[in-house]
Amino acid sequence: MMRSSCLLRITFATLTLLLLPTARVAMAGDKAKEDELSRRMSYWEEKLPFCTWDGGPPFPSKYDDTDNLVNGREPEHLKCNDGDSVLFNGLMCAVGDQRGCEAVKASQAPDGRWWRSPRKMKEAGPEGGSETTFSNDHSRGAMLYIAEKRDKDALMRWIRWIDGNGRYLAVDPRFCGDDRCAFKPIDCPLLDRLAFSFQEGNPICDRNPLKAINPAESLRNTFNEVTRRLNNTPIERLDPAYHVVVRGFHEVISALENAHSEMVKLEQKIGTAKRVSENTAALVTLINAEVNKSGYPRHGVAVSALFLKKYGGFNTHEVSAAASIVASKESQNAFFEYVANGPTERMLDLILAKCPSRDSDIPHARFQWIWERADSEPAARKTMYWDCLFAAKQYRSGPIQGINLPVPTVFDLAYRRASDERNWQIRQAEARLDRIEEIWDTRSLDGDWSSPFDPNRSPIQNLGQRAEERLRELEEAARNPGRALEKKIEKVRRKLRL
Repeated sequence: MMRSSCLLRITFATLTLLLLPTARVAMAGDKAKEDELSRRMSYWEEKLPFCTWDGGPPFPSKYDDTDNLVNGREPEHLKCNDGDSVLFNGLMCAVGDQRGCEAVKASQAPDGRWWRSPRKMKEAGPEGGSETTFSNDHSRGAMLYIAEKRDKDALMRWIRWIDGNGRYLAVDPRFCGDDRCAFKPIDCPLLDRLAFSFQEGNPICDRNPLKAINPAESLRNTFNEVTRRLNNTPIERLDPAYHVVVRGFHEVISALENAHSEMVKLEQKIGTAKRVSENTAALVTLINAEVNKSGYPRHGVAVSALFLKKYGGFNTHEVSAAASIVASKESQNAFFEYVANGPTERMLDLILAKCPSRDSDIPHARFQWIWERADSEPAARKTMYWDCLFAAKQYRSGPIQGINLPVPTVFDLAYRRASDERNWQIRQAEARLDRIEEIWDTRSLDGDWSSPFDPNRSPIQNLGQRAEERLRELEEAARNPGRALEKKIEKVRRKLRL
């Protein structure tokens, strides 16, 4: 059980607004540069590539790489390279572009599973090809969408799907049906932060994956077997209260199952809050900033840092340090500059240096997301334009304003109340099981059925034996209620010769 009284003593000293730029922020900037950025943004809007398909509306996408343009444009069959759609559209959503938000939303199936794009979700292709149906990198896009749009339903459906998807080596959760989608060290901490931002639990990453025992299951199974046997008894031979007791038992069991479910949910919330308080997401992000190679692995660090700063609930120096490390390693990356220092004049200069104007642009394949490539790569020559528009909108959005979350002390109180409710319902179920036992005992002493008592003793002697046994049971129940319930269930099973 993941209850933790120490949770009440946790103080998040870092629950503050995230106003941490270390370089001078360009709130107004150079007027000429600002005007040039506006002109280029208008031009990039004209050049944005979309995936046009028969199954739904067009969505933002890049096109395939090629040097063989037709009249300065890509051939039609190359115009839907949507394998990275959720990641890039999640980033677009994070800067307020609703086209990106809608594309990510449309990539989630009704069962909660995420696919790489709306088109691939409709196709629902099999696992096992050269490209998995989803990936760890793309999960960041889904998280950004959920956090930006506050789509709690999408989060909870996703968690349920992952929880039922099976695990790599029976341990690690997976983002798809392929073992290549197994969670990496950063994935659980990020998903914990996302769930925590909604004040929800994340059972996927519970360190004790064994499910809490539901007491209603054993009670219901035993009761059903008892009543199945008793239902063969002529109605005139049954205690008149029998059917009333049966109805009452099912009502109590239903209430018990609800109470148990609520207690499990609160247990998951407490466990998630405890893991979040350990700040693992920030620590892993900092480690990744040091060890990840250039290109998309380093880009992933910046995405994680952006998520934690903007949506993670609280910021710590480890996240800021990670952002600064990747920005120093890729000093020409405008996205990295923003995550580390905010919308600085340097960021504006980097955007204008990397992204083409109407006059400087030349026909090219719209294939690259500049910011996931190393500074040394000539990715800007094949910009997909969405990357440039993303950086410009980020610059215009101002410094990162992170959300603040309260210390969740209410979880512990709610858990205790749910636990008390469940225990009360257990006692009610036990009382009704006792009543069915009495009906069984009465029928047994009539002589028409196999008696569970000594056949060589009189009925009065047998009743005296039963009274002594019951007294011992009550004494045991006072010492250990849980063990008493187990013994009661086992005793009824013995009577039924199960």
